[in-house]
Formats: sequence, structure tokens, C-alpha cells
Amino acid sequence: MTPLFDLKHILNQYFRNYEVLPIPGGATAACLYKIITKTKGTYILKTQPANAASYSLCSEKQNYEWLLNKVPVPAVAFFYTTGSEELLCVSELSGKTLEAYIGELNTEEIVTRYARALKLLHSLPIDSAAQVQPLDTIISKARFNLDNSLMDMDDLQPENRYSTASQLFYRLLELKPSDHELVFTHGDYSLDNIIFHEDRLSGFIDIGGGGVADKYRDIAIAVRNIQDHFDDDLVSLFCHEYGMSGLDERKMKFYRLLDEFF
Repeated sequence: MTPLFDLKHILNQYFRNYEVLPIPGGATAACLYKIITKTKGTYILKTQPANAASYSLCSEKQNYEWLLNKVPVPAVAFFYTTGSEELLCVSELSGKTLEAYIGELNTEEIVTRYARALKLLHSLPIDSAAQVQPLDTIISKARFNLDNSLMDMDDLQPENRYSTASQLFYRLLELKPSDHELVFTHGDYSLDNIIFHEDRLSGFIDIGGGGVADKYRDIAIAVRNIQDHFDDDLVSLFCHEYGMSGLDERKMKFYRLLDEFF
């Protein structure tokens, strides 16, 4: 974590007359801050150790820049690296996460928004500037996390809790798909990474793992989120709103298992 004095030294290069407020919570090595300025609006600053996370903040910056003006995302204010730490500062989006709407909106409306936002992201035309996330590279990162004890073995899905990390990895290799339907994926398509302001999609956040990959990389996480928060029956609503007649169960198993390593 960057000491507050060093953080202000960096921020002084970009802002004047600002306030820094730590944002509590988060399940990763990243630290979050809200930067409130008097004339330039409000920003969200993320910091994390370089090379310590599965996906770098530089990757997140590149994805935001590619997505800008295609779908709603934060605008990048700056990216900075000290060599040992990365900092990414983006504009704050209005609204709140879809997860925060639970209990406020009916569940069908939340799932419908969830599916339609993903359909919008996956429908983007891909060009040569889009970041690519090759499956073999993602599997290599999974192996790295296994070898370096970076998996959270206390947070596994129920079906995986009685297996060792090595057993899960070998099962992953057995399930590896040979065909791919490539789209621009989010990489961590959970309910708390989609922002809505009232009934309008305000933006996608935490997209450092995103890029061109099989669509089931996002669909598997989305379906798991629906099953964790709501009724299994709403999975069919998600599929309908996304535009699928059904799910490829083998790919679902593979990508849900892959997510256990991150």
C-alpha cells in the first residue's frame, strides 16, 4: 500500500484542491480511494502492488480506453507506476452496483439488466486494438496462482471443497474446451462490477481481466452470481434476455472451475 504521504506526492502532479478518502472493503490486494476535487469532479483511485495481482492495472487502463465511447465506462484520469506499485485513477460513475439494488428492485428486473448489459458488451465489434486474453495464458496464470498458494481455498464452491488445488487444476485441464465463441469479455462479470443510475447503465468497472475471450468466461460467473443471490429459476430469464436458448454445461463447468484460481 502506498503511504499517504507518497500518494499525495503523486496526486499533486494531477490535482489541486482535493481531498482523499479511503474506501473500505474489497477482497483483493488493491486499495481504493475517493478523490474529491473542487473543480474537476470526483475520481476513484486504485492502487496495488505491481506483479502481485492476476491482472495489472495497466491492463485495466487499456480496456477502459478501448471501451470508451463504445459502452459506458469510467474515463481514465491517469495511470502511474512506481516500479513496485501501480496506480489507476478513473472518473467516478454515478449510481450504484446492481448488487446494491437487491432488496430495492424486484429480482427479475435486476437479472434482466444484468443480462442486457452483458449482451451489449459481447455485441461489440472486435478490432486489432482490443486486448486479447488467450485461454492458455489464463490457464498459465491459474497454474501460477496454484504454485504460489494464491488460491483462496476457504472460498471454494461447494462442489470443489473436498478436492486439493492440484486435483482441481487437473480437472480443469480435462474440461478445457476446444471451441471458442470469441467476444469482448468483462473478465469478472459479477453484480458488484456493473453500475446503474436509476434505470440507466452507468458503466462497467473492475475490468482488468477483460479482453477477447470465449463468452462463457462471463456467462459462467453471471450464472453463479444469479444462483448465489436469487432463485435458480432466474437463470432461464437471464438466458432469454441475453439471447441464448440454453447453456453449454461443459463450458459452464470449465469456466466456473477456472474462476476458483483467481
